[in-house]
Amino acid sequence: MHRFGVEQPFHMRDLSRGQRLAYIQGCRRRCLLTEVTAAIKSFKIYSVTVNANNREHAALFTPRLQKHMRVYRVAFMAIVVANMQGSEQVKYPGRVAYVLDRGTRHADQVIETHESIPRFDTKNDYRVGPLTFESDTFSTHLQAADVVAWARRRLAAGKPLVEDFEVLKELFTDNHIEARLTPEIWRHFDSKFSPYLTDEGWLEPPPESS
Repeated sequence: MHRFGVEQPFHMRDLSRGQRLAYIQGCRRRCLLTEVTAAIKSFKIYSVTVNANNREHAALFTPRLQKHMRVYRVAFMAIVVANMQGSEQVKYPGRVAYVLDRGTRHADQVIETHESIPRFDTKNDYRVGPLTFESDTFSTHLQAADVVAWARRRLAAGKPLVEDFEVLKELFTDNHIEARLTPEIWRHFDSKFSPYLTDEGWLEPPPESS
């Protein structure tokens, strides 16, 4: 980063017009993103992203369930399931630790889910480890996650990665898991969880999310 005159933190939004790193253009920006991509691919075991649609959540969940199982909560559950698959593929037997940015607006939903899983996962099938919060100003792995999320979000929105940003496609050529919450999965969650939910709350601990 120092060779490009870039100091921490590095965020993709900083390359946008009018932002802190907007002066990095053309081949210089292409070289920077090439090295960023190479660094991420070199150090990652695998990467995971989740695609959750707010409109589908609103349309396919009952109003009561929408309140108790908000989008970020369901998305975190999807990430946990995807990490089960990823850790099995790389033969990692331990628990998976989670690190979130301290500025995450919906941290409460992740905390709720993280705390609820061990109540029914007595056999550690979900391999959920500790949840901690760090500042992405200093955390290089959170900055790397920002690059992965930015590129995947753009592709999910139907916006191509072209010119200086084309190299970011290489982040998803191998060792990547995409957890997409399809309408069928939303309906499955609704049918499985709604019977356990009343105006006063859960009738009993909700069933496993698998």
